[in-house]
Amino acid sequence: MGRGPSTIPEADVPEGNGSGIVWDKSGHIVTNYHVIASALAKFGASPNAPLSSSAPNPAVGKRVALVTLQGPNGLQQTYDAVLVGADRSRDLAVLQVSAPADSLTPLMLGSSEPGVLRVGQLCLAIGNPFGFDKTLTTGVISGLNRDIRSQLGSTIPGGIQTDAAINPGFAIPVDTVASVVPQLITTGRVLRPSLGVQVSSDAIA
Repeated sequence: MGRGPSTIPEADVPEGNGSGIVWDKSGHIVTNYHVIASALAKFGASPNAPLSSSAPNPAVGKRVALVTLQGPNGLQQTYDAVLVGADRSRDLAVLQVSAPADSLTPLMLGSSEPGVLRVGQLCLAIGNPFGFDKTLTTGVISGLNRDIRSQLGSTIPGGIQTDAAINPGFAIPVDTVASVVPQLITTGRVLRPSLGVQVSSDAIA
């Protein structure tokens, strides 16, 4: 199905693809930051900014992607998506589309708490590698509590290691997602405590 002209005159959306999940009936879509990083850079989101920075992303409120949803009738519809919030340090971003509620089916979240996940459990990975949508691969949980080195250079603690065919073989814990996303929806960013301590040179000390 086609889509009408955009009501948000922003920069052209760059080519690329990725996957995400429907978060709620309000049209919030959760995806990885690196999926839309090139689009965010067009609005001044520096790829070299400190990962610890809690400053709002300059692309918040801007059209940064196109999201295709499949409705209950099996037909697909593509919508403009604006950035609601982003967290580079956890490689997460929240978009929002203006889609009818009946075309939005929020994903039911599980838990990544110890004891719920165990090494050896079967896992499924769904995505659209190389633009091939509705792709499913299977594997097992190979390890827990791994430190993930994200594509953005940050270290994400508590990662889930799997041999399912995903890049780079690790998944962000769903409990991390469940903690970060509500903050991104509410404030557009994640506020983390810091001491603001700097180490002085020997001459000053």
